[in-house]
Amino acid sequence: MYWYGDIDVRLRINSLRVGGLEPDGDVDLGAVPVECTASSIRGLLRKAARRVSNSLSIKSFDKEIFGDADSEGRIQIILKSITKSEKEKRYGIKIDPSFGSVKSGHLFSYSFLILDELNFAIRPVLGLRREEAEFLLYALNYLRYESLGGFGSRGMGLIEDVEICEDFLKFVGVKK
Repeated sequence: MYWYGDIDVRLRINSLRVGGLEPDGDVDLGAVPVECTASSIRGLLRKAARRVSNSLSIKSFDKEIFGDADSEGRIQIILKSITKSEKEKRYGIKIDPSFGSVKSGHLFSYSFLILDELNFAIRPVLGLRREEAEFLLYALNYLRYESLGGFGSRGMGLIEDVEICEDFLKFVGVKK
């Protein structure tokens, strides 16, 4: 049995900071728009899949699902709706490790997004076998209380809850 449909996922997340932009106006560290975060979601999901395999001592489907240097993965991440997305700016300081204090000129600003939730779909390219789907479900459940993007130590990107579409849960045998 294979799963071919999209796996709709809703993350309840308070804020998000995915960097990668050059300084933007009066902000030293710009943040990419939420529409460009699919690769960050995929990377976090892959990290969760590795933790599942290590923690539960079960067969890993990491290479099959996500691919590696020699092969493409079997899923795509498609961003869906975002309920609210407001850009904010904060300031931070960089500590000089040799002195253990702040040096002159080490104040910086960074932008981040305030969100309520982030909705995306995991789209299997060729379908997922039942064992792979179960493994992916475990990985999705490991996302709770992880941080998406950067600045997690500042409270950015904390995933407070993960909701997975009921059709997929039924396919893997989870009863609500």
